[in-house]
Amino acid sequence: MSNEFEVKAVLDDEAFETFARIDSIFANRKFRRISFIASALLILIGALILLDFGLVPSAVVFIVIGLSILLSTLSSSVTNGARMKKAAKGVLEYDYRFSRDSFSYESRVEKVHEKYSDVATVYESKKFFFLIMASHRFHILPKRGFVLGSPENFCPFMKEVSPCEVVATKY
Repeated sequence: MSNEFEVKAVLDDEAFETFARIDSIFANRKFRRISFIASALLILIGALILLDFGLVPSAVVFIVIGLSILLSTLSSSVTNGARMKKAAKGVLEYDYRFSRDSFSYESRVEKVHEKYSDVATVYESKKFFFLIMASHRFHILPKRGFVLGSPENFCPFMKEVSPCEVVATKY
């Protein structure tokens, strides 16, 4: 198994569409679940304050905050991929380098080093790997873009260097 990988990531519409499908099904499940529970509790507290005490201003505050969290959670997965693609105004290109200690990526405007401890989940689709970071950012690696190391060895490598969960998808 290779100890280093280099990936030339040229991201087009297919990459973002696949990510949107996977993100809507898998990514940030725990975050979404907590957000839904929190919003439901705030709405319920608001309703109870209104019914039991008749305190309309307090009830409205709880209900509005609960609805805001709910709407924010529902729209986050759709806007995350769309926002990144819109900002790109076309095709995005990144050069990734993975070593034993960390990984880095470089584009026309930035060069960033990342720690493997920040990788929460790796999703593998038929054509891409998606690295979901603990901060809810993501990286898209096309399998056809591997110029050093092979895509077949990438998931075992990530399991070895990172505490992340690796999930195979049907997409």
